[in-house]
Amino acid sequence: MEASEEIKQRIIFWKTKLSSKIRRINSNSFQVDTASRNIQVIDSNSSGCMNINLPKLHINKYSGNYSEWLDFYNLFESSVHNNNRLTRVDKFKYLKSYLCGNALACINGFPISDDNYDRALDLLKDRFGNKKNMLITTHLSNLLNLTPVIEILLILWA
Repeated sequence: MEASEEIKQRIIFWKTKLSSKIRRINSNSFQVDTASRNIQVIDSNSSGCMNINLPKLHINKYSGNYSEWLDFYNLFESSVHNNNRLTRVDKFKYLKSYLCGNALACINGFPISDDNYDRALDLLKDRFGNKKNMLITTHLSNLLNLTPVIEILLILWA
């Protein structure tokens, strides 16, 4: 009987300790600095601050390949487009810096300005994010890259 009482006491002790830690964690304020990708955890009960360095987010340049559009756009949208600290001009500069090839040529005629950021992004979404265009281009590309039947027969007969 003593062993079970001791276990009950330990359970109560640890429940109390965990509950107080959970309350303390919930009362902390979290701030995310998206520019440097650091997370600062500030404890409201102390003056200390702990920095956690996250790896910098890397967005590959987008060249106009339809099959890569969705990955590119999702990363760009979450890290640049939805960043309220950036002006639309800054967002446009970032957008242009992440583009190359056909994608860059698509918006190269737009001077960098607030209004043109939205126009350029809409044009890219219409051109490369259009599912119908993506399906047609992908299927045509796959068809054109098929090995001709004659080559297969020559390989088999060799």
